[in-house]
Amino acid sequence: MSAEPTKSIDPTETLTSAQTDAVGVRRDDEFYFDIVTFKVENTLFRVPRNGFLYPGSTFEDLFSLPGPSTDLDSPISANQPTPQREGSCDDNPIVLEQISASSFRSFLRVLYKFERSTPCHGYEQWLSVLDLATMWNFTEIRKLAIVSLDEKKYIGNRTIEEQILLSKKYCVKHWLKRAYQSVIQNKSAVSIAEMRKAGVDLETISTLSNIRDIWLTGLFWCRERIDVGPGGNGFPSVIPISGGHCHTCAKYHNPGADLAVLCIGCPNAIAMLDARFVTLPIKGERVTQLIDLHFQHEFSGMDDE
Repeated sequence: MSAEPTKSIDPTETLTSAQTDAVGVRRDDEFYFDIVTFKVENTLFRVPRNGFLYPGSTFEDLFSLPGPSTDLDSPISANQPTPQREGSCDDNPIVLEQISASSFRSFLRVLYKFERSTPCHGYEQWLSVLDLATMWNFTEIRKLAIVSLDEKKYIGNRTIEEQILLSKKYCVKHWLKRAYQSVIQNKSAVSIAEMRKAGVDLETISTLSNIRDIWLTGLFWCRERIDVGPGGNGFPSVIPISGGHCHTCAKYHNPGADLAVLCIGCPNAIAMLDARFVTLPIKGERVTQLIDLHFQHEFSGMDDE
């Protein structure tokens, strides 16, 4: 009696689990992909579904939902074609609203690093990746986008108002601190009109102006002290330096034991120095301290990327 020939497999046919068992074929655990179709604007994208099964992401929850019923005893299944799972074909794609096809394409270039795919480049593409990764909780891709925007200096080349708005929108703490420091240490005063026109909120503008005034006062005219101990209110109080500042060149001088010196930059201008207040904070460090103090509530809701 001759053996029954093994049934051949049509490579274009999608087999059910029962069919694969019948022909003695198993699906590989690593390289057997379910395909999902997305529609963004008027463009269809067809990609392996496993890329979107990122732990904690929006799509992990979406794809964990049960598919349509295929119970042959139900009235719908008995009288109509078997319903298709959303995203299973071009006729029934998962529709993504309120994003652009170009933004989604940039995101896919990072999610699927195919050997011959066009790499993501430029400010707009990486910002699109950051936007979608933040929206869908793809934390690793979000971190990669932030690093890429930093390394290429894409963020640093934007206007200071844009840097503040982007930092707030995407909750990137070190971008925001850097932008605040630039505002405070800028030679020009804070432009309320320009910041308001760009969309920066009044509370932020007011706080930055206040910090700048405190810092300049401490830098040029007096020594600052912040009451943070028991009973302290957390606000700076000023201790004037008795004669240790040259009012002509706006510099402090440390003459050692001799408290009465001539200002090197301004001959004939006497600068008296109170030795108790010789050690002044480095300018950048002092600004950072003030920013951390006044914006601590805002920073508490942001991650250190």
